[in-house]
Amino acid sequence: MEFGGLAVEHRGPGITMVRADFQLDPALAKWDEEIFEALSELCGSHLYPLGASEHRNNYIGMAPDGSVYLGMDDVRMLAETGDKALEKLVEGIR
Repeated sequence: MEFGGLAVEHRGPGITMVRADFQLDPALAKWDEEIFEALSELCGSHLYPLGASEHRNNYIGMAPDGSVYLGMDDVRMLAETGDKALEKLVEGIR
């Protein structure tokens, strides 16, 4: 992974939402396979763990088509590509 191990601790106002901390490290989800199975079912595509945000209150996952999702109990598409997802996380864009 190009940005593996990246951790952003800054929190605060963003462009259209509050910026939250996040980490790009697939190993953060190594014990939560069932959560990723549930998130995959909810979004209709297999999700591979990329990392976590908001002090691990949400996981970040990527679908085979490159779209990135965010969730824990529910899931929503964050962006259509990894680059756009990273941009949204850093800038605080919904």
